[in-house]
Amino acid sequence: MIFYIIIIFVFYVLYRIVLKPLIPLLILKLQFGKEAYLWYAPIWGLLKYNFRSLKQNGDFFDDLRKRMRENPQVKILLTNFLDTPFINFVDSEYIKKMYLEYQNFPKFNLLRYDNLIDKGLLMTEGEEWRFQRTLLGLAFTFEKLKSRIPMINQTVKERCILDPKTNSFDFISWITGEVVIHSFFGEIAKGLTINGKPGQVEIVKLVADIMLQRFKNAYTQIKLMILGNKGWRILATKKEKDINNRVDTLRNTVKQLIETRIQQLKGETEARKEKDKDQCFLDIYLCELLKQQNEGSKKNIDFEPVLQQFLTLFFAGTDTTATMTVTCLVYLAKYPDVQNELLEEIKDLMQDSDVQDTHLPKLVKMNAFINEVFRLRNPAFSPFVRLVQQDMQFLDIKLKKGWMVVQRHDIPVIRNEHFSNPEVFDYKRWLTGQGAIQSDNGFVHIPFGAGGRNCIGQHMAQMELKIILCHIIRKFQVSLNPDVQLKFGIRFLYGAEPDNCLIYKTRR
Repeated sequence: MIFYIIIIFVFYVLYRIVLKPLIPLLILKLQFGKEAYLWYAPIWGLLKYNFRSLKQNGDFFDDLRKRMRENPQVKILLTNFLDTPFINFVDSEYIKKMYLEYQNFPKFNLLRYDNLIDKGLLMTEGEEWRFQRTLLGLAFTFEKLKSRIPMINQTVKERCILDPKTNSFDFISWITGEVVIHSFFGEIAKGLTINGKPGQVEIVKLVADIMLQRFKNAYTQIKLMILGNKGWRILATKKEKDINNRVDTLRNTVKQLIETRIQQLKGETEARKEKDKDQCFLDIYLCELLKQQNEGSKKNIDFEPVLQQFLTLFFAGTDTTATMTVTCLVYLAKYPDVQNELLEEIKDLMQDSDVQDTHLPKLVKMNAFINEVFRLRNPAFSPFVRLVQQDMQFLDIKLKKGWMVVQRHDIPVIRNEHFSNPEVFDYKRWLTGQGAIQSDNGFVHIPFGAGGRNCIGQHMAQMELKIILCHIIRKFQVSLNPDVQLKFGIRFLYGAEPDNCLIYKTRR
């Protein structure tokens, strides 16, 4: 009897892990022929080949990019995630269709961790997302954001002096995190520490640790596949327990800050509240919460979404901007002539003064440089993975309920169809404007996404990035560390490693 049970269990596992995702992928491959590329691996799927590429080539996506360049006719990449077919759209027409019909594909939380970002702007859908986007939308216009430029200048200058700059990611994420803390919480979060580390450093490291544990540990992978998000706290390993404890401490710390601010707002006048809302994103939420409570209206907002919105904006605002800044610094180190050209532009425009809002659109070469780095090394190489809600016809492919889909931003931009010499770093291609892109349907080069769910923080990210680069380029000569091997790996985002890959030499 036990023998038969074991046989049945083995066949079930074989079906669940191998046959369930592989059979539909093989059918699609037969249907699409050379327009589909099959890259399957039990459980790990594409991740297996990405981590192999990092180990062998020093770049998480090097192998994938080579295969996509060698097969320019490929429109869809067929792989799996655990036991689920995972369709990667690499053609700009499929990408466009996905962005225009995003309502049909709810997001899949790759962290698989509850009570972190699932109720924030990144993950919510439908009416809740529209409410949050409308509430925050005006605060993220450039006209509103430019009032933060003096604070960003001051933060960068102070950190350039105080930081030892032996760890580039910590150096830059401290700056971007401090800007987010100040923007979201205002003065009440000054000097925020979490788990014994600066708040901005701990949150980024925590999310990275969750992602690496989730994707590199087979036990965690399988447990989450069977038990769902609750698997983090069931039969937890030492590493999982450490992550759980850090999450609990993070949530409790942020909760206390929010409760403190609620009490402060209750004692402020309406005029004062309106003034504070321009300086503090948290107040936008809390003023709306207090208003609804006073009016006795049905609440569209409560405490938990406020907490998770901070975690969402903090992570998105800290990690993405920091990763992109470090990537830009790596390219400046690799191309010292370009670094000198940007230095000359900065000095001609502002000499030794702080960056002003009027300077930003005049940084023509820097804008082109950033655009080219985004093209080749966008930290957000794709938007969030989405789920197919129901069986549907999507252009010429039949998608099944429960499948996973994603748009790959990083593939159209490296194809000859859209760029001349796409493998070559040449920032000057952008000095002629969008004419650099060939056969553009508007969705070839979209570093901040497109359509209704584009990145709400793109103006702030670009503003921060340019200000940070201006100060660092003017103060330091940046070069590659000859004692380490530069790689491009993955935390939550795609970026340069190790963290000591750069050297900063003060200019005379």
